[in-house]
Formats: sequence, structure tokens, C-alpha cells
Amino acid sequence: MTAATGREVICAVQMVIGAGLVRFPTDRGFTFVEVNRPDRSTRYRKGKSDPAGAEMAARAVLAGVANSTPKPGEGEIEMIRMLRSTKDTAVKASTQAVNQMKSRVVAAPARLRETLDGLTAAALAARRRSFRPGRPGDPIAAALVSRFGVGPGTAAALLISAGSNPERIHSEAAFASLCGVIPVPASSGKTNRHRLNRGATGGPMRLTTASFWSDFVMTSVPGSTWTAAPLRG
Repeated sequence: MTAATGREVICAVQMVIGAGLVRFPTDRGFTFVEVNRPDRSTRYRKGKSDPAGAEMAARAVLAGVANSTPKPGEGEIEMIRMLRSTKDTAVKASTQAVNQMKSRVVAAPARLRETLDGLTAAALAARRRSFRPGRPGDPIAAALVSRFGVGPGTAAALLISAGSNPERIHSEAAFASLCGVIPVPASSGKTNRHRLNRGATGGPMRLTTASFWSDFVMTSVPGSTWTAAPLRG
């Protein structure tokens, strides 16, 4: 597009964040040039902000460093790209599901593993679709599910984290350690304080999330007999 002064107006855009921005103005005569993000040294000297990024993108266009035309992102080619991307995502998810399903067979009990060993992926999936969960035979599991605010997902996270020997959790301190919320020293100089241990990942983090949602439900539903613990000064 040519401005009123007779000069050509060129718009610089990063395609990572401006893919949808290009389509509408392009149909109205605007010229777009694709620019890359500034290098680390420039960002270190100039800082990172929207005005600074816009200025550096304009300077890249004026200097001729950025001169590539962005893809329009429309038409049959764009439809093919979207279909191909969807197909690749589905294939990746299918591969992950098959690998996880076969790994579960390796860790299954011996009697069940013997009936599933050697089956193809399709036969294994068909066989596993016939499985149905039974009622919880463990009295601890049945007691958890019957509690207000504890659903099947929360109960499963608690049971998995506790394991088959929950007697090892002998106190509230041990349970807090299992959840990854024990206080750890964070002192420096004359400052003497503690912070919560946020280093829990995997199982402990799932246990922390399950405990949080259980407490959240029990303390937020009107008429509940549960109350939040007072904060310690």
C-alpha cells in the first residue's frame, strides 16, 4: 500500500504471533515482511518490551536484513497443512498409547501377563476394552470413596501415593513429607525463616493436588461441617 506521501508502507510481523494478523490487511493492499526475533545480544542491550521489539523489527526491514515474504496461510495449501498436522498429532498419540499399553503388560501380574503376552496392538486393545473395574475390595479404598469431597480420582491418587503399606505414614509430619509440603530452612544472614518444600514431582505432586481439591470441596460447600485450619502466626 502507498501512503499519501507516495511512500510504500511495509509492515513487519513475527509469524509466531502474527499469523492471523496478516490475512485481513493483505487483502487490502498492505505489504508484510517476516522478521525474526532479535538476537540475544540485542535483547540484552535494549531490553525486552513491545515498543523495543517493534523498533528493532522496523530497523531490520529498513536495513534489508528482513526481506522474506510470509506465507499467506490460506487456500488449499493451508488446508493440506492443517490436515497433515492433525494426522501427525493423531499418529503420535496413537503410538504413545500403544507403547504405554504394552508397558503395562510387562508389569502386570503373571497370570494376566500370560494371557496378554504376544498379542498384536489391535488384539491387545480389543482385549483391554473388555476389562471392567471392580468394586473396591480394600476397606480403606471403600472408606475413602464414601467420604464427602473424595471422588474416585482423589481416592486413587491417595491410595497410589500411600502404597500397599499405609502404616508407614505414622504421623501428620510423615504425610506432609509425602505430599512435599514440609517446611525447609530458607535462612540467610540474620533472617531466620522457613518455606514450604515445593520440590515434589510426580506422585507427591499428584497427592498434593488431590489433598487440595478434597479440602477445597469440604470447606467450600455450604452446610459442610469441615472448617479451614487457622493460620499460625
